[in-house]
Amino acid sequence: MNLLLISLGFPPVIIKKGLEEQQYKQYLADIQAYGGIPDLFYELMASLLTRSQELILKAIEGVEIDEEEDWKKELKLIKQNFGKNSNKSIRSSDNVLDTVEEFACAFQSMRSKELAELEGLFMDSKILFQDYPIEIKGKTVRTLSGFPIRSIITEISLINFVYRLNSYKTLDLNIESAESNIEFKFEPLAYFITIRNSNFKLEKLYGSPFLTDEVTQIVNEVGKDIISQIKSKLGQL
Repeated sequence: MNLLLISLGFPPVIIKKGLEEQQYKQYLADIQAYGGIPDLFYELMASLLTRSQELILKAIEGVEIDEEEDWKKELKLIKQNFGKNSNKSIRSSDNVLDTVEEFACAFQSMRSKELAELEGLFMDSKILFQDYPIEIKGKTVRTLSGFPIRSIITEISLINFVYRLNSYKTLDLNIESAESNIEFKFEPLAYFITIRNSNFKLEKLYGSPFLTDEVTQIVNEVGKDIISQIKSKLGQL
């Protein structure tokens, strides 16, 4: 390639190992094998020629040649390679509350199908949220109920989703309630769902939708947890 450049009156270029070499080979292969658009290859070659000419001028002027800005060029190549498909979200009050709202809707829909027979054993069923202390513009509060405006919430790290059944219908059994706790732990880049009294654990990225299989598995774990509690209380009578 450098022989061709020199024959056309251009200076030779230096292709550094790493992303720069990878880009050169990739763009050239695309053009040769698939008839790809050559613009990216032209852009890369233009930048290499510009760098060569700048190095020649510095050498002529006796200026010390350094590589201080190489990392910036590497960063640009990294962003070109990987930045376009990046859609990662981080923890924020909106992401946390959107997650909880979406899960509540999905759980409610699945609950009506899978837990109806279990709920029939009790007089009442409820879904509750127990939020841990959260940060709201410099102060800590213990509940979301008094702060419905999302913009003032700065951080939420834990929320406990409680599925509770009250008052067992059979009169001769004094079972006041049974409940299953689904805990959401919100980390900076992902969140985790666990169920008390279960080995279940699910890791998800912010913004990724709940799959039907995931919600079904959570509902089934909740059902098993409630049944285990009923059996335990029956054994105590």
